[in-house]
Amino acid sequence: MEHHEAIGHDISIVLCGAAGQGIKTVEKLLVHALKRSNYNVFASREYMSRVRGGNNSTEIRVGSRPVRALVDRIDILIALNPGIRPNIQARLTDNTLIIGDREELGDEFDNRPGRFMNMDLLEMAEKVGGKIYANVVAAGIIFGMLKVEEEILRSMFSELFSSKGEDVVRKNLEAAGMGYSRGQDLLARGEVSFSISPDPSLKDHIALDGS
Repeated sequence: MEHHEAIGHDISIVLCGAAGQGIKTVEKLLVHALKRSNYNVFASREYMSRVRGGNNSTEIRVGSRPVRALVDRIDILIALNPGIRPNIQARLTDNTLIIGDREELGDEFDNRPGRFMNMDLLEMAEKVGGKIYANVVAAGIIFGMLKVEEEILRSMFSELFSSKGEDVVRKNLEAAGMGYSRGQDLLARGEVSFSISPDPSLKDHIALDGS
């Protein structure tokens, strides 16, 4: 088993996906679930300057201490589709853990910095109901890594998707659960480790957005 050095007091997570893959939804899920788990969170989205198409991304910085800005460092990159923008590629280092589905990405990350980990994101999403759930599987991986409580996830998915019906809530929870198991497995195998921890004093804090 190969163990890797623990990430410091905050981690920088970047998720990339094509327009329409629900990057905005993933950011909302992650920010609110991690905040309810008493982590400090700061997030920002980046969109291509196009009416349609392109590759969008969100950076979510999570820490034991207050985090009030973005960083160039990428500790974990989850790529849902090929065509990662050059400004994201330039931020990869040998310490970046890259998670993606090789069936979808092809040789996108060959001969680039970082540790690429092939994960069958699309297959898991298809088992739930289609590729549309790949973004929630990705969110589940992060939830698993950071040990977000199951009750928090049930509450979050119910709030966000209940208007679309119980079946949609159930499928999203199922997709997140598949990713959660993979995130826990990464921890158990020593592929990733963190020195950050929740801060109970944050319980009564609120999450604000720029709009």
